[in-house]
Amino acid sequence: MCESPPTSPLVDLYFRACQLPPVRQLPRGFLIAIEGIDGAGKTTQTAAVREKLTALGFTVIASKEPTTGPWGQKIRDSATTQRMPLEDELAAFLEDRKQHVAELISPALANGTIVIVDRYYFSNAAYQGAAGVDPEKIIRDNEAFAPRPDLLIMLDVPVDVGLERIRTRGDNPNLFERRDALERCKAIFETFEGPWTLRLDGMEAVDVVTARILRAIHDGPLFKAMCLKVHYKPECEPEHCSLRSACGYLETGSLSPTVAPPWLSVLDDESKTDEEKIDALVTTARAERNGTG
Repeated sequence: MCESPPTSPLVDLYFRACQLPPVRQLPRGFLIAIEGIDGAGKTTQTAAVREKLTALGFTVIASKEPTTGPWGQKIRDSATTQRMPLEDELAAFLEDRKQHVAELISPALANGTIVIVDRYYFSNAAYQGAAGVDPEKIIRDNEAFAPRPDLLIMLDVPVDVGLERIRTRGDNPNLFERRDALERCKAIFETFEGPWTLRLDGMEAVDVVTARILRAIHDGPLFKAMCLKVHYKPECEPEHCSLRSACGYLETGSLSPTVAPPWLSVLDDESKTDEEKIDALVTTARAERNGTG
């Protein structure tokens, strides 16, 4: 069995950041979907997570649905003028997503890129489900062509908070953002579950939520993506472990006495929160890669 690096999941994040060349080409890409009602913090967390992973050297693409393509723009226009008939609206979302998957998501995943989507087909199921369509059917129709996310982040906030955040950022709630509709959407979002789903309190501080998402990425899709086995299995074997010679982590699973791990002082600093430690590890990993550490 292959042990994880000692001390903390934050060490693992550092190891995985510094073990590859400056441009970190993953053997396989993975997909993160960030979901929740309007005002839950999806766009904020998409940007924050992308920034952290990019700083660690990974290739990351962040995207948003509806897209800015022809079908996506049609949906966006309808949100401020008049919503389409339900059947047409559902068809427009499907066509927009098919283009999104074919032109961006699938090619990026095949190229070893981390893809983060701000809304995905779960929003489709929640919002059109709130209008009367069977949410499970919407999910089945989408999963016929759209890859299931490796990690689904569900950000939860009260509807009143979501609406207040929309107003605070200077926007007026659009036709998808009516209180009664959002209450129904929230109830549907709460039914989604699976081993790849993480529910987070969107009322927590932004950096705390970001840290929780990064931990989930490390423990799930990043671990699988870094596994050198042809087909990932939960059981770890030493000969397939990509951590074995990384940053002084030896075959025995212990640290070389000749290596002073640059992250050790960061982790031992009791004055730092986990969020501050992640920022410090990003800086340390960048310095190591650039040869300035």
